[in-house]
Amino acid sequence: MGELPADARRLLDGANIAHIATLLADGSPHSVPVWIGLEKDKIAVLTSPQSQKARNLGRDSRVAISIADRDQPTAMASLRGRVSEVVEGEPAWDGQ
Repeated sequence: MGELPADARRLLDGANIAHIATLLADGSPHSVPVWIGLEKDKIAVLTSPQSQKARNLGRDSRVAISIADRDQPTAMASLRGRVSEVVEGEPAWDGQ
């Protein structure tokens, strides 16, 4: 996703919920709310490896994220890109 814009970084640093859109096998969009945050300079999303979004991303790494400020819902940021890394097991819980 490259350099994160300041508005997106601020929202990712806060206790906000984002919506993440992935692609189903037939190419149609799948969008769900997720807890999201920053780990160093990378966007981190916690999800089960068996979830639909994880299965979608295993097949196609493209993703779109929309995040709004919980205290001011019209303040938002949209991001698009590809998943660059999947962390599983204990390292995922350690923030490694």
